[in-house]
Amino acid sequence: MNTPIRIVIIDDHPIVRQGIRSLLSNYQEFTLIGEADNGKDGFALVIAKKPDITLLDISMPNESGLECIKNVSDEMLV
Repeated sequence: MNTPIRIVIIDDHPIVRQGIRSLLSNYQEFTLIGEADNGKDGFALVIAKKPDITLLDISMPNESGLECIKNVSDEMLV
C-alpha cells in the first residue's frame, strides 16, 4: 500500500474544517495530520508537521493565509 498523503487544514471557520475533515475521511489515500484556526498557529503546525498538502484560507485573524504561506516559504528557504 502507498503512503497516505498528509494534509493540514488551516481555516478560521470550524464548519469548513469539519466538512473537509469529513470528506477526507472517505479516502484512504489521505490522512489529516493537523488543523489550525488562524495563520499564526497554522504556520507553527506546518513547520512542525511538514505536510504534503496544506489547505489554507486566505482571510483569517492573527495572520492571513497569504502571510502564513509567505512565512512558511521564507522558513523553508533558510
